[in-house]
This record gives sequence, structure tokens and C-alpha cells, in this order.
Amino acid sequence: MIMGLFLIVNRKGCDIESISIAMYYVDINNTNQFVFDYILGGIVMNEKQIAQEILEKVGGENNIQSLTHCVTRLRFVLKDVDKAQTTKIEAIDGVISVLNQGGQYQVVIGPKVASVYNEIIKFTGMGNPDNESEEQNADEVIESKKSIIDRLTSMLSGIFLPVVSVLAGSGIIKGLLTLLSILNVISLGSSTYVILNAISDAMFYFFPIILGASASKYFKANMWIGAVLGAILVYPSVISLANTTISFVGLPLNVVNYSSSVFPAIVSAFVAAKLEHFLKKVIPEVIKFFAVPTIVLLVVAPLTLLVFGPVISYLTILLSNVIQAIYSFSPVLCGLLLGGPWILIVMLGLHWAGITILIIQFSTMGSAPLAGILIANQMAMAGAVFAIALKTKQQSLKTLSISTGISCILGVSEPALYGILVPQKKPLITAIIASSIASIFPAMMGTAAWVSAPVAGILGIFGYMNPVGVDAGFYGAIIAMTLGFGLGFLLTYLYGIAPNVLEESNGKNEPISVI
Repeated sequence: MIMGLFLIVNRKGCDIESISIAMYYVDINNTNQFVFDYILGGIVMNEKQIAQEILEKVGGENNIQSLTHCVTRLRFVLKDVDKAQTTKIEAIDGVISVLNQGGQYQVVIGPKVASVYNEIIKFTGMGNPDNESEEQNADEVIESKKSIIDRLTSMLSGIFLPVVSVLAGSGIIKGLLTLLSILNVISLGSSTYVILNAISDAMFYFFPIILGASASKYFKANMWIGAVLGAILVYPSVISLANTTISFVGLPLNVVNYSSSVFPAIVSAFVAAKLEHFLKKVIPEVIKFFAVPTIVLLVVAPLTLLVFGPVISYLTILLSNVIQAIYSFSPVLCGLLLGGPWILIVMLGLHWAGITILIIQFSTMGSAPLAGILIANQMAMAGAVFAIALKTKQQSLKTLSISTGISCILGVSEPALYGILVPQKKPLITAIIASSIASIFPAMMGTAAWVSAPVAGILGIFGYMNPVGVDAGFYGAIIAMTLGFGLGFLLTYLYGIAPNVLEESNGKNEPISVI
């Protein structure tokens, strides 16, 4: 039974062309359910229909090497990209765009992406270990055909995507906790603060365990071996020896504090996966169950502590120092050159490599200055699409601009980026210019993210608040967001809207009633 309804529908002739925002309250089997949804064009298709169409048009299950998803995109690694029918996929109701970047075939869905992903998993049964050896050999052949950059980008995306949403949630909690402590709502020494701080900080402190598991899964190995290898890195007795030199079976061992580290766990999982795959081929079936993990742990754990960990930690600190040196040389230039063009990096789906650098900065410095110069681009895109919403006379475009603009402000930019800015081109350019100009201020004011994974959009603003207290950097973040939105709106309104956007739709997209 429908209890209430607010619906904006655009009509093309006698057919419904799109539903931009739909909110309704229903009673299904005596269970009250509130549903919020927005769809970028097309009659509403359910997730199962979208999944079926996409699966068929990417070449079927046999053409999929791996599949992950982020906030808005399905990220396929296909065995043969030529089998994918890109034009037909883009025509599917519910699909915003398709990108083939960084070794991944990315299908932009929007907020429904997790549901569509789950349906594809149900159809394909992906993750079934049957024919593991054959799939592994096929994967190695496919990977060998990619460039090093594509392979690295694909790897980082595959490892970080499954965990980044929880990391972002932890960041929001951390930012809110900082605000509450500064306002003296919660005292730093209270048990409430200790517990909330543990909730917000635990994921990042034990990051090697989580990354070890995720990396092992990506490398098609036993994820629990990867988790244990990560746990060894943050084992209390090991951490207590940090910054000292001890010996292991007579070999000198320089112990490093690996809490919050990134690459030691990933490299450890990679080596463990290679060894595991080899051992499964040579060890008799009768002892394989316990022999494989035993040998892997006894070999890889010491190698990680003796070699991989110290070397990678040194290189990580060196990389962070180089980035900081470039930033310190000219924060303004860094903001100009990266603040706006970051939108293009997101558009190409290559931003995960940059996010990895932010995490490295945070783990080595306690904050991420690079994040400060990226804070304006989300709001610049929002300002651009709201300018289009105000100026266009096409009702369908107006409605679409409002819904995607709201999404952009809340931290999800892909609907605005692919639904409006990229097709229109001019507002994409004005958004980039606005973001670059707005990025100068956080660069000059020392804005930095104080959480491990700063959240995009207005919800992430408190992640830029120094735990010690409000400083110039936090005001820089506010200025960047405000100026980014304002310049994005103004430049687009004045210079970024094509004449055809201002024309009436001539009845082709007439809005019908608001119910």
C-alpha cells in the first residue's frame, strides 16, 4: 500500500522518459519501508534487469576476469575488451557512462551500484574456487599484456575499493569526534572519548591486517593468510621493539612500527600468494590443507620483517618527503596544477593511485596536506550543475542538474560528472578553472586532512579540523568549498552554458505533475 508519494517525472510523447527523483513510503507485507532513489534517465529498471543486460553486453561471465565496485562504478577486468558492446551498455537504462581506463572496464551506475554488483555476483557465482588453477593461468596471461601503470592502477583499485567505504566512515566519525572535543561536549580523558576514538581509529591502526586480507583476495590467494601476515606486523610484542635492532636466527632485524602502514602488508600478501600458488601444485593433497599455510607463514613472515618491511618503510617515508618537498616549494602552484585537473583524473577513474598517496602521507606525517588542495573540486562541480539548473529552460535537464548537484554536494560526483559536465563540455572546463582558483587558498593556509580517508563533499569538512583545535587550515577548507561552489556557479552561468541548453524543449521533455 502506498502511503505517500513525491514524484518528478518527465514525459516524452506518451511515454515516460525519466524519473529524476522519487521518494515514497510504502507498506510491503506489513513492513514499513522508506525508499529514496534517483535515476539518471530511462524508465526505472530493477537491479536484476540492469545486471543481466550488463553481464550479457560485457561478453558474458566467461569474459570477466574480476569485478569490484566503488561508490558509483562497476569495475571489470575483462579478458577481451573488444567483446564488450560499449555503445549498447551506455544505452542501458540506469547506466550513466562507460570508461576503459587503467586496465579496468568501468561502468558508471550511480548509487545503485552495490545492488547491481550483488546481482551480477548471484548470476555468475564469481568467487567459486572451482577451476582455480586454470583461472590463475589465464589471469597471468591477461595481466602480462597490460602496461606496468595499468597493472599498478588496477591492483591498487582492486585492493582499496572493498575497504575504502569503511575507511571513509571511520574518517567521518573521527572528524565529528574532533568537533565534539573542541566544543567541550566530550572531554579528551573521558571513557566515552576513548571508546569513540577506538571506533574511529581502529581500522587505520590495524590497516595492515585489513589490507593483507584484501590484497590476498585480489591476488586470488587465501585471504586469511594475508590477514595473519598483516597481524604479525602490528603484533604488540613486535611494535614494542620498534626503532630498535634485534636479531632473528642470527640475522640483524631492524624493527619498524607498522601500524597504519600500507605497502608492507600488500607486498607480503603478493609474495605469499605466489608461494601459495606454487605449493598447491607440488604438495600432496593429503597434507595440503595444513602444509601450505604453515610453510607460507614460516617463509613470508620472517622475509617481511627482515627485508620487505624495513625497505618499503624507508621508501614510503622517502616518497612522502618528496611529495611534501614539492608541496612546500610552492603550495599555490601545486594547488593550481592539481586542484582543478583532479576532476579529469576522477573522470578517467585513475584517482585511486592518488588516494594511496594521501594514506601514505597520513601514516607518515599524521595529516595529508595533499588532500587540502583537492577539497574544492567537488563543490566546483556542484556549483556548475546548479548554474545549469538555474539557467536552462529544458525541464528534464533542470531536474537532472538539481538531483546530481545534491549528490555532488554530499560527496558523489560521478552522476554530475558523467550525466552533465562531460556531455556539455563547457561546464566541465569552468568547473576545472573554478576548482584550480579555489585550491590556492587551502594551499596558502596549510589545509590538511586529519583523517586517514577524507570524505568528499560537505560531509567531510570536519576531517580537515586539527584535533588540537581550529586553525587556519580549517578555515582554508571552508573558503575552498565556498569559493569552489561560488566560482563554479558564476563561471558556468556566465561562460559555460551552450546556446542550445538555453532553448525551450519544444514539448519533447514536458514535466508532468508533482504528486
